Amino acid sequence: MKNTKIKIFVKMAFFLAILLILIQIFNVAVLNAAIKHQNKEALGTEIVDLDSMREKVDTIDILALGDSESYTSFSPMDLWEKEGVTSFVLAKSGQRISDAYHILKNNLKRQNPKAVFLETNMLFETYGRLHDYTHNLKNALFYDMALVKYHSVWKILFEKDEQRYQSYKGFNFYAAKAPYTGNKNYMKEEKYHNPFLYGNKLIFEKIVKMCKKRKIKLIMYSAPSPNNYSKSTHDFLTALAKENNLEYIDMNLMVDKLGIDWNIDSLDNGDHVNVSGTNKIMNYFSSYIKAFKIKDKRRDKKYSDWNKELSEYASRRDVLVKNIRNN
Repeated sequence: MKNTKIKIFVKMAFFLAILLILIQIFNVAVLNAAIKHQNKEALGTEIVDLDSMREKVDTIDILALGDSESYTSFSPMDLWEKEGVTSFVLAKSGQRISDAYHILKNNLKRQNPKAVFLETNMLFETYGRLHDYTHNLKNALFYDMALVKYHSVWKILFEKDEQRYQSYKGFNFYAAKAPYTGNKNYMKEEKYHNPFLYGNKLIFEKIVKMCKKRKIKLIMYSAPSPNNYSKSTHDFLTALAKENNLEYIDMNLMVDKLGIDWNIDSLDNGDHVNVSGTNKIMNYFSSYIKAFKIKDKRRDKKYSDWNKELSEYASRRDVLVKNIRNN
């Protein structure tokens, strides 16, 4: 009887081992297929994770993290053009902090950045307390399982004319212009903002801890956005930064210094900046990071692909910015 139980146990253990091996094999196969094809229509916002995986190991100096406020306000190519510093934007529309934690964690397996710029709007991103906790639990259990995360990748394999996703290191051009005509002194207003839920606070603290452990400088920043920021958010975020011993840059208090003109630099009536506004913000960031003393790599042959990409990027940017400012 005892031998029978042992045999059953051995068979079950063997079966589970084979199952886990097969799952891992399929995980790798699905991940490689997703990285290779990168079709946004099939993979949706998860494409951001894959885009960053195309970067060579240990080549990124700075990472930017957040939601749409991040990918409209931080342009890696501008930073490369001015300082020869490499960077990448790990952001997607409506990205929540649990998404940001996992995408940062995955990137830190391959990169050793000197700094991470965390745009703060995602700290208030919520779809309801229950939905948020469910989403956070789902990420904790399945975020690294490519078989689950990229389950739609099979659709791509049968397409003849696939549309590959392309960005400029996580940044894309947003060239529309819709002026903000509201209160220019919005940072003096007390406005309601979504609560910073306890579960999100714990994840934020994990990001802080992860960066400190890796000796990465974590900087909180708020992009210019009258629709999302106010005196209330500034006071809360200032206290949060102080509590965690972090630097905090509130660009909503620097609109004049940045040269932001809400008649020109607003993409959508005060929610995001357009590429003209991004260009002005990156002038500030380029100056700010000088204190990091990161080596200029523009003449390094290993980074020749950055110069090639910059040539295309700069010509497109200049035309778009000129058109926005002159019309």
